[in-house]
Amino acid sequence: MFCTRCGRELRTGVTLCGQCGAPVAAVEMPPMPQARGAVSSNAPITPGRGFLFVTGILHIVFSGFAVFMGAIALAIIVPQLLHVEVPWEEWVVQYILYLSIILMLHGIYRIFIGIMGVTNCKKTHRGTLLLILGIGDTILVILPYVLSMVVLYIHGLGTFGALAAAGLPFSFVLPVLYIIGAVKNRKAFQNGLQNP
Repeated sequence: MFCTRCGRELRTGVTLCGQCGAPVAAVEMPPMPQARGAVSSNAPITPGRGFLFVTGILHIVFSGFAVFMGAIALAIIVPQLLHVEVPWEEWVVQYILYLSIILMLHGIYRIFIGIMGVTNCKKTHRGTLLLILGIGDTILVILPYVLSMVVLYIHGLGTFGALAAAGLPFSFVLPVLYIIGAVKNRKAFQNGLQNP
């Protein structure tokens, strides 16, 4: 309620304005209209939205770069290694070839789940699907590391395999954050929060 003379905000039940002394003829102020596109205070907030949106964008950016670099490796580097005499053994060239293919395929998968995360981050009913995609990504993260460790160990370069494995924990950051967002949305859906 507000004073009709001076406009001061009044407490409920007051008969005189404390500022100008005018008798209170209370006028309820209508609620302010919301800006176009603003989220109303009643709108449900999707709990995993931030996790899925940010990790989705990062998946798209980093994986797009990885696919690009893998394509360069397959188109330029590997053919040169096959036709030029290099001091490396044949297994090194094969290792680079297979690793490039695996990383490119995984990069394409990560671009896909990134797009899915960004486009479905507000949709709680997609939480289970995004969770499955995130778990698949986590499993696929391990494949290049296992391949590297096995190949390097077989050829007596176990130390380099251990160095390759040192990067494994960092590779789990995005998939784990993606899974956290998917689990939050899934729980919200199970608790009755539904978004279009």
